[in-house]
Amino acid sequence: MNLTHVINPANMTKHGISVKSGLHTAVLLLLVGVAALTRQYWKDSQMEFWLSSVLIIAAGIPHGALDHFVARHNRKTFDLTVYVFLYVVSAGIYLALWWFAPGAAFLIFLLITAWHFGETDFSCFAGNQSAGLLSFIYGTAITMWLLMQDKPLLLRWTSLITGDNPTAMSLVSDIGVVPVYSWFLILGIILFAAGENRKEDLFRKSIFLLFLLCLSQTSLLMGFILYFTGWHSVNALLHIKGSVFRNTDGRMMLEKAMPATLSAVSFLIVIGFMSNGAWLDRFGLPALFILLSILTVPHMIEMHRLYTRRSEST
Repeated sequence: MNLTHVINPANMTKHGISVKSGLHTAVLLLLVGVAALTRQYWKDSQMEFWLSSVLIIAAGIPHGALDHFVARHNRKTFDLTVYVFLYVVSAGIYLALWWFAPGAAFLIFLLITAWHFGETDFSCFAGNQSAGLLSFIYGTAITMWLLMQDKPLLLRWTSLITGDNPTAMSLVSDIGVVPVYSWFLILGIILFAAGENRKEDLFRKSIFLLFLLCLSQTSLLMGFILYFTGWHSVNALLHIKGSVFRNTDGRMMLEKAMPATLSAVSFLIVIGFMSNGAWLDRFGLPALFILLSILTVPHMIEMHRLYTRRSEST
């Protein structure tokens, strides 16, 4: 079965999830509603970790597992060995930065997350208006809305990730001064100022904002994961399908992502055994954000090249 068609046939556009079709958003809204109503049963438990892991494996990892196909599409000449070497080197450099300068690494993580969310996700609302400052503001507002829902927990995670780095702790404290609903207001203003605003578009944008609002009623981890996997990763997969695999069946595209996906999952399992299961501790979950950030750098570079190439061809 073609997963991209299960998501929504009308979503198969060069801009990702079409704002003109609300089926995907409605399904996400239903899932988030269920998560919010049942949070007392899973929040701060092992179930929260397992639910997050399932979502990451189902969509989060596959959308990055196609990076080498995107890289081949982006270049006139491509050598897989050279690409893998440079991929590992860039990830290794960022890992070293986390080790020696965690404050700077944390700031970079916030910036690249905001840029990548904006560049990938804003186009489904704004179409060709997605490039530039407006998409970065969108990405920043989304990132802050997701991370600032539980400021004490975010401070605790930041402390754990960075080893109580004063720069990182001060950054989170300073950003936390901004009322969290200010970020939601910015999102609303940007969405309704971008793209078309016919009656149908206004309704779809309103549903999306309701989805974001309901995310705040889950948890910091689950809210971030639901957006990352349910919205961002699906958008990226659709972009890749429309550009790199436009003449290929969607099922085949996902099959090509399987080897790298299984490798990433196996890597996580090995880490779990080597750490005697310590990664399953909910207070160890922030370590997964470091892994995510390390993989995001080369992934963001390739996706940026894809969007730049598509924009130039257009």
